[in-house]
Amino acid sequence: MNKTFALVAGALMGLAGYGTTAFAADVGVSISIGQPGFYGQIDIGGYPRPRIYYDQPVIVEHVTVIQDPIYLLVRLGHARHWKDHCHEYDACGQRV
Repeated sequence: MNKTFALVAGALMGLAGYGTTAFAADVGVSISIGQPGFYGQIDIGGYPRPRIYYDQPVIVEHVTVIQDPIYLLVRLGHARHWKDHCHEYDACGQRV
């Protein structure tokens, strides 16, 4: 709670000091913070709501692709230090 209060107080003081010296227009600020662990909307008045690109939630997953190994004929020194030479064969990140 103390960290949240300090953060909100610092933000309000920063906005108050910055707003009075730089802007002549009225700036409305409305900040609502709930209990610790609460994730909600912080409303800064005077700004429009952001556009919604997708109405439904989008689930992004990492898809693992298993590829067959490629067979290469490489020099013995290149095979020993493969991480230094894989780019010469366009085979970095592939099973060899």
